[in-house]
Amino acid sequence: MTDLQRGLLVWGTAFVVFLAFELPAHFRWVPWPTLSATIWDAIKWWSPVAYFVAVALFVLIGHLDMHWSVRWLIGVGLFACAVILAHVATR
Repeated sequence: MTDLQRGLLVWGTAFVVFLAFELPAHFRWVPWPTLSATIWDAIKWWSPVAYFVAVALFVLIGHLDMHWSVRWLIGVGLFACAVILAHVATR
């Protein structure tokens, strides 16, 4: 089995497990909310959560598309979180 095949097996399985939780929640067959609804509720609870979600997506793009090293990913994430917290503290 190649690395690609192993990766597809592991991450494909993780995606299927995610869908196993997400789709029933979408159709309201289960008592828990979807991931989106959870994030929306978290943003209602504390609006800066939206910034943290944006930073997480930015870092993910940096990792997947721009091949940033782990040091850059951690550095950008920590710096952005510090900036967000400083911004929130000064409001």
